[in-house]
Order: sequence, then structure tokens, then C-alpha cells
Amino acid sequence: LVHIQSNNTSDTKYAITGNTISLSFTASETLLVLPVATILGHSAAVINTSGLNYYATYVVAGDSDQLATFTIDFTDVAGNAGVQVTATDDGSTVTVDNTAPVGYSAVIDQGQITAANQTAVSFTFGGAEIGTVYNYFIDDTDPVTPVVTGTGSVTSASENVSGINVSSLQDGTLTLTATLTDKAENTGSNA
Repeated sequence: LVHIQSNNTSDTKYAITGNTISLSFTASETLLVLPVATILGHSAAVINTSGLNYYATYVVAGDSDQLATFTIDFTDVAGNAGVQVTATDDGSTVTVDNTAPVGYSAVIDQGQITAANQTAVSFTFGGAEIGTVYNYFIDDTDPVTPVVTGTGSVTSASENVSGINVSSLQDGTLTLTATLTDKAENTGSNA
């Protein structure tokens, strides 16, 4: 069995700089020495966890966005080199993704927020990356008033977020700030 994953807290199928990509694998027979593994072309630290079970790790550092490739080379106790392993057998993959969502905007739909519509405010994204998570903050100019916040999943490039209650905010200018975070935990700039 060969399995690859990362320690990314959002999704173990993605990795960003600083995440650890790990390979766990089981040999079919006793090996002469520790296997040699690479992940993304870099030497991986390999340990024997027990019996025929092994674990290899690499910390992502400066790697470009790509599907994480790996190799495992090994030799059995008779000195025979095994066939290099370059694929998982459980379908697991890890994609290095250090690129934050870009090119999106967020605009409040109401031209004016009044007492009549302040409990049903909405905004619309333009160019949102499908599959990301949005976070929004709507604030007034009073530093004491709590900010209205929310989060959700983007299912459309023109995602509409509605039913926002801003009645707790002071009259005057309201500011919408919205960000998108992808599955790899990259957060885009404020929109």
C-alpha cells in the first residue's frame, strides 16, 4: 500500500509552503536497508514505523504549483533492487498550490441601505473562484460597533450573498471587505 497526503489543515490533498507531504508505504518483503524516497524531486526523510511499514516526509519550501511527484527505491535482503515506485495504489494525490485566488471583486447590491432593507443586505462577487470559501466583513466608521461577518462556499463566479443584517451598524458609510480562500489555505487580497 502506498498513500500520499499533506498536513494541510483545510484539505490533505493540497500543500502550501511549510506544509509537510508524507508518504506511507508497506513493503511486500523485508528490505536490506531503509528505502530511498524523493518527494517533488527532493530527498525525503524515511523512517521504519514497524515491520514492513515505512514513512517518508518532505516539507514544502519554494516549490512551484504542481502535482506532487515521488519516487521510492528499495532493495530486498537478497540484494535485489525493486522496481521504483512512482504512484499510489489508493488514488491519493497532493497538489502543491501556493497561488491565492485573484481577480475577484465584491460589490454591495443595494444602492442605498435604509431602515426598510437593512436586515436583507446582499453583495455579489465578480470573478470568484468556484470551490473557494468567502469571508466578508461589513463595518461602519464607529470603531466600537461590532463588525458584521460571515462565511460560506463559492459555487458560482458571480456568487450572491444575501440576507445580511446590518441593523446593528451605525448610520453612515458602510465598508464591505471580502476575501476568498482556496482549498490549500491561500487567501486572496481584500475585495
